[in-house]
Amino acid sequence: MVRAVNATLDPAAVATVLLDRAATWVQMSSWALVARDRTGQLALVADRGLAADMRPAVEAAAAWVIQTGQDLVTNNLSLDSRVRVEFPAVAVGFPLACRGRRVGALVGIDAAPSSRAPKLAPGLVSGIRQLLEPAPKR
Repeated sequence: MVRAVNATLDPAAVATVLLDRAATWVQMSSWALVARDRTGQLALVADRGLAADMRPAVEAAAAWVIQTGQDLVTNNLSLDSRVRVEFPAVAVGFPLACRGRRVGALVGIDAAPSSRAPKLAPGLVSGIRQLLEPAPKR
């Protein structure tokens, strides 16, 4: 993955690589990469399988992840007090960081709620975090 990302400077191409990899790490029907644009507003950089009605839920999840810098794992966004959105869905979100700053979020979403939150193995979460926040150059 590192080679694929370093092979291009195009943000959309990098986002596509991240989405393709994320889909193999955690089974979700849709994935999106959301980042802040030059004005500070959230912008959808790339998506995979995202339906138009899912976009507000993805943006709400991404906003929370970017603001807090924490992972989001929930079985029902519409009942989750961290995210205010009327869209019942399972969601996961991971912050994207660059040089110690939160610059975006990788969000996976399934358009139906579940009775249980997704279980992510600690090793998987650790690996995802390491890939999404490169080590600082020394």
